[in-house]
Amino acid sequence: MKQLSEMSVEELNKQQNSMSVVTGLIIGAFTVFTFIAFQYGFSIFTMIPVFFLPLVIINFNKLKKIKKELRLRG
Repeated sequence: MKQLSEMSVEELNKQQNSMSVVTGLIIGAFTVFTFIAFQYGFSIFTMIPVFFLPLVIINFNKLKKIKKELRLRG
């Protein structure tokens, strides 16, 4: 994968949008499965979103870097 400084503004915007969607979906799944866990009890399926939380943290950090790079380019 290219470094952020090597990407065009269009590529940065595209990556920012796709990462935002994926992060939102993971957070949404986490919310739904948490609700289901409290309603019906815990199972292995309720733990699946927990395994994706590190990915959310990584995506948030990457999104911050992309926004910073876009601000620098104006």
